[in-house]
Amino acid sequence: MKNILNTICSAIALGTGVAVIVLNILNSLNIKEAIILLAIGVAALGLKGLDRVRE
Repeated sequence: MKNILNTICSAIALGTGVAVIVLNILNSLNIKEAIILLAIGVAALGLKGLDRVRE
């Protein structure tokens, strides 16, 4: 179960980062939306890190 959570959190972080880059290239993303997406990715990495500390 912990392995699945780590994988999901990593995928969320990677996906939001890629989404920001692609949407920025397409010029369909403003700064506020980009920061929100990146914050979601950082939060997912934080959850992943907290799960490791709990072990």
